[in-house]
Amino acid sequence: MAERKMSSFLIKGAHYRAYAAASLANAEAAADKTTHDVHLAIARHFYRLAETEIDRVEGAQRPPLGGALRALRTVRCGGHPWKEPEVEEQLERLGFEEIETFAPGSLATMVVGRKPV
Repeated sequence: MAERKMSSFLIKGAHYRAYAAASLANAEAAADKTTHDVHLAIARHFYRLAETEIDRVEGAQRPPLGGALRALRTVRCGGHPWKEPEVEEQLERLGFEEIETFAPGSLATMVVGRKPV
């Protein structure tokens, strides 16, 4: 569903840009200043509509701000913003067993494992 919505925003944006380009061509071909100004205003309007539609697509693809800020804080404090599967994979490579992931209180996610004896 989200892909279909983003696709429709892109299609609308492309149509609006085409209308803007056609209006610009009409402005250049206009015989008098009034007609030129009207077509130029229409071109600006459609260009703004196209930008709005494209911004919607970009907005839908951005990660949530909270996650981005957490990653920034982690890196600024000298850490690495690991994803859970990456940590689990690292622990497996290091020979850990019984790897589990949990989030007590949702403040942080913990990935733990047992090193065989």
